[in-house]
Amino acid sequence: DKIISQYQQGYKFDKLAQLHSMDLNAKRGGDLGWFPEGQMHQMFEDAVKDHDTNEIFTLDIEDKNWYYIVLKTHDSKTI
Repeated sequence: DKIISQYQQGYKFDKLAQLHSMDLNAKRGGDLGWFPEGQMHQMFEDAVKDHDTNEIFTLDIEDKNWYYIVLKTHDSKTI
């Protein structure tokens, strides 16, 4: 909640990711880049599909102890 609140107050998502993320992509501001369908955990992919571009949301995959704050920056596209 604190990180989402900071984002809504104007903090840049990439800076928040660099400060708080434990993911290897933290150095890139949390940017996962484009990924093909089936590469990510199914719950992650479904959540991304269910949200709108520029929407920030949380996702917990508790059985893996994975907790995400996601900012969807682009719509899915078929390549």
